[in-house]
Amino acid sequence: MVLAASLMCIAAFAKDYPDNTYEDIPKDGYQFTENAGKVIRYMYNMEVTRAGQKTNQKRSALVYLPYGFDENATEDQYNVLYLHHGGGQSPEWFFTGEYSGSLLKSMLDRMTDQGKIHNLIVCAVSLSGSYYKELQENLMPGFEEKYHIIKDREHRAFGGFSMGAMATWSVFEHCLNDFAYFIPVSGDSWALGGNQGGVMSQQTAKYLERLVALQGKTKDDFKIYAGCGEHEIATPNLVPQIEEMKKLTDTFVYSENFATGNLYFILCQGSGHDQTTVLRTLYNALPKFF
Repeated sequence: MVLAASLMCIAAFAKDYPDNTYEDIPKDGYQFTENAGKVIRYMYNMEVTRAGQKTNQKRSALVYLPYGFDENATEDQYNVLYLHHGGGQSPEWFFTGEYSGSLLKSMLDRMTDQGKIHNLIVCAVSLSGSYYKELQENLMPGFEEKYHIIKDREHRAFGGFSMGAMATWSVFEHCLNDFAYFIPVSGDSWALGGNQGGVMSQQTAKYLERLVALQGKTKDDFKIYAGCGEHEIATPNLVPQIEEMKKLTDTFVYSENFATGNLYFILCQGSGHDQTTVLRTLYNALPKFF
């Protein structure tokens, strides 16, 4: 019954928004450019408590630095996207490894070279436990100092795929003082329980609305660009949640143009629960931020 209702919701969404406006990645979107950035590994410490004993655990992230990045620069001048992988994956799912190539790296190089994005560093993370706490307390302070991030919510975004989308909603629910932009891909909020964005979509949307107010924010203080594949397991959970959020117009204003709204969703035609959906969503979302 729940799955059937969710599939009907997807059909209704396609009917209401036949254009499903987004730009597909062009054929040369991954083409090599001489003005290429690089991917490096960043290590940081996290205090872990087990059986009452506190120990320091080494954690790592893969970081995309755009062409021209100067570690010796003295001024903060970069925007940042923290990007979380799906369940059972790692930062390598996005960037392969240190000093390696990947589709995401090639796309970011091309977008930077073409002026679609500016001064953007991407930090692929693998957070544990309370995602937002590790992010705020262990990763961000040292990382943002080292890589000259502009320490302001208007220059930070958080996004993620599948389980990483759930982490994205969690950061939205707790960290609006630190982040203004969010890119949840192929995943709903699990604040009320696993997959409840599909089952308790109205309650989930109202909960998100309440969390915005509790953090002292309004509809003018954030942007959410969400995406899903046309053929994937997450669509029946994310679409109903988005549909209910659209009804709460005092907080969520649905519009492809972020000059007049703060919420948008794309259903990527022909793709599924995969990296193609992530790349297409990022390609469309990032030029609208910062």
